[in-house]
This record gives sequence, structure tokens and C-alpha cells, in this order.
Amino acid sequence: MNKIVVKADTELNTLFLVLSGEPTIEKVKALHLIIASEMTKLRPGYQIYNDSREFHPAANDSYEEILEIGKLLIDKQPNRIARLLNPYSRMIFNRVAAQIGYSGREFTSVKAALEYLEIDPNAPIVQLINHPASDQE
Repeated sequence: MNKIVVKADTELNTLFLVLSGEPTIEKVKALHLIIASEMTKLRPGYQIYNDSREFHPAANDSYEEILEIGKLLIDKQPNRIARLLNPYSRMIFNRVAAQIGYSGREFTSVKAALEYLEIDPNAPIVQLINHPASDQE
């Protein structure tokens, strides 16, 4: 099942990304537009919460578009990036990070990622993204 949540929380100055499924290049292009729109709500020094544990884009078709999304995210100068990844999404995101020169910190649980970003696991946005902060470490 594809689940895509892209939400900027202006109070926390954090972009929340929850990506899953096997999106086509058209879906990745649409995702780029959604992220660009949400980014306008955030200030430099923002944070990124990226849960892509269930994300499996078609690498050959989607890589250039994912690279452009990465550039968009970095242009606004994020302070901290917390990522939850699977082996496939890790390969893609690490390749993008190396190419555009940023580093994100990887976590194995939602709870640890939220703690790193100093976000209360009971915050309304956490409920919206529908990821319980009680994931196992």
C-alpha cells in the first residue's frame, strides 16, 4: 500500500516525510511538487523527519527526480535530518546525500528519531503521521 505523508509543522519548524510503496516516476514528480509547497512554510534551520522504511522507488527511473528533491531540501539549510530507512531506500538516500553534500542521521525507531529532533512523541503531528513512538529500538 502506498502511503505518502508530507507535512510541514511550522511550530516545530520540521518537515515530516512518511513515504511508502513503489511509486512511479509520475508519483515521484508529484511528490516533488508537494514537498516544494510544504517547504515554503519552513524557516532556514528547519529539521527533517524522513520515515522511508517502506519506500521502494524505481531507482533507475526516479533517481534524478529524488536527487532534485534532495537539492530542494538542502537549499533551505536544514539543521538536523533524522531518517528511518530500509536497505534499498538507504542506498538511494545515501547516494543522494553524497552527491549533494549533506548528512542525515539514521535511526531504527520512531522514538529515537523523535528524541533526536527533540519532538514530543505525543505531539499532534506525530499522531497525524500515524507512527506510534513506541517502536522497538
